[in-house]
Amino acid sequence: MVVTVRTHFGDLRGELQDGVSIFRGVPFATPPVNELRWRAPEPPVPWSGVRNATKFGAPAPQLESPIQVASAYNGMWRAFEDVSEDCLTLNIWSPDLSDGQLPVMVWIHGGAFNTGAGSQPMYEGSHLAKNNDVVVVTINYRLGPFGYFNHEQFDYNVGCLDQVAALNWVHNEIARFGGDPDNVTIFGESAGGKSVEILLSMPSAKGLFHKAIIQSTYDPPMEIWRGTEKTTELVTHLDRGSSRNELLNSTTHELLKAQENLYFLGLTEGDQRGVINPVIDGTVVPDYPCSLISGGVSSDIPVMIGTTLDETRLFSLFTLIDSPETTFDNLLQHLDTGISDTTKDVLLQAVNHYRSLAKDGEKLINPEDVKQAIRTDMTFRQPSIRLAEAHANRNANTYMYIFEWKSHLLPQIGACHGLEIPFIFGNFDCPIGELAGILREPDELMSEMQTAWADFARTGTPNSTGSAEWSPYDLEDRHTMIFDENSRVVSDPYGETRLFWAHQYEI
Repeated sequence: MVVTVRTHFGDLRGELQDGVSIFRGVPFATPPVNELRWRAPEPPVPWSGVRNATKFGAPAPQLESPIQVASAYNGMWRAFEDVSEDCLTLNIWSPDLSDGQLPVMVWIHGGAFNTGAGSQPMYEGSHLAKNNDVVVVTINYRLGPFGYFNHEQFDYNVGCLDQVAALNWVHNEIARFGGDPDNVTIFGESAGGKSVEILLSMPSAKGLFHKAIIQSTYDPPMEIWRGTEKTTELVTHLDRGSSRNELLNSTTHELLKAQENLYFLGLTEGDQRGVINPVIDGTVVPDYPCSLISGGVSSDIPVMIGTTLDETRLFSLFTLIDSPETTFDNLLQHLDTGISDTTKDVLLQAVNHYRSLAKDGEKLINPEDVKQAIRTDMTFRQPSIRLAEAHANRNANTYMYIFEWKSHLLPQIGACHGLEIPFIFGNFDCPIGELAGILREPDELMSEMQTAWADFARTGTPNSTGSAEWSPYDLEDRHTMIFDENSRVVSDPYGETRLFWAHQYEI
């Protein structure tokens, strides 16, 4: 069934499917092409007549994800074939166009700021919208060298500004789709989680959202000198010259090829020079987000923060480079190449700490387990704890979780990075959903998590999880929801490890 909504820019024709009105490929900015490449997004150009909004817009230009080309589970992530620099669109799922007061949940996809799209099947919003009476929005934003080309002749961090532009569109238009512009929650995972963290600290995003859910954030290198260095190398590999016109005349393919060269050069030299992400430019992104949050920049925003138990086990599926089996003899070498800016002394102390811990009544004697535990904590869990501490000191409505549901289809990945996403969106018929749901019955946990996310979006508290009272996170009790087959609230889970890393950060 066809449904039509009038926006300030023109009429949109979507479709009604199983009680949910869906609008796909809605432009929230003028296409950032030609002279607008590497410029802050501009408002969309109005159109006449009725614009078809039944097909997704093109994903942003991107290289294939390493998971796409290296996954041991074939088909887990599908490469995009229809990428375009004309990519600034969003998608809407609404259970009631006439309401005007439904909570709005704006999802920001992950992918290390270099891959992904709001149209990926795992983010299909119908189930979340219909079952919880919320309006779901997913967005695209510029990625990699198109979103974070840190060059003095152009605007910095335009990928972050794309997210702000999408939120501004939602603020002005979402009431026409049944949503409440004064009750908007932003949520995202991985680079999407980091984006939420950054948006909490961005002056231009102030007032455009009211709650935030940060899933599996991390700390990519954001120093401006690093970004400038990557851009300089990228320009060198373009082999076109560095004038403004020469850079603007480079093709999409040429930019991606230059990034690919950097990426594989980084693989051979043990760094991530081809992974291009936001930087602290002093204006768009004024400072490290956690520092600004600690200073109270987001003290009026309720925040939920969490990670999965075995984040980095997802990346054990990579097979791009042959790597020797992890042993305790070569463990430090494995960690040294996987975690930058960390001294060997600290890594050695970490290895000894994790080997001393009890796990299911036994010592962590498997070197692969020790490696993954250290990488998960250093890359995801401990940065999330520091962020929760920073926000909890400013706002009592701070909640923390750990997702511990493990895959039975691929036991070696455990409760890995991204495995919580199918439980939130209710999509188990996509590859990541199969990893989570096959050989296990996920419906009860899915209902708990969807309810918690939607309740948080509605009220700022996630206290209708159906299993236990989820108390806020504070520095004394550190209440944390453990999502699993039997969800429960725990005080300071894995506290010994938290104290170990807290001591390292103090030195």
